[in-house]
Amino acid sequence: MLANLKTNFPDYDGRAINWRASAGTRVERPGQPILNNEYEKNLANFIRDVRKDLGVAKLPFVIAKPA
Repeated sequence: MLANLKTNFPDYDGRAINWRASAGTRVERPGQPILNNEYEKNLANFIRDVRKDLGVAKLPFVIAKPA
């Protein structure tokens, strides 16, 4: 996505991107308890990887659970 900013976002003017936060939702999978048990570990790894890849060590993440 970042490699093709101008293609994906035609209004992008070439200025530097300043990441402020990332957000996501957790999808419940009651029929798949193994996935639920691994969710916390996988999420922590994902957050670490995104922060490292973007070079933003303290990038905030917001995780929302549907009502």
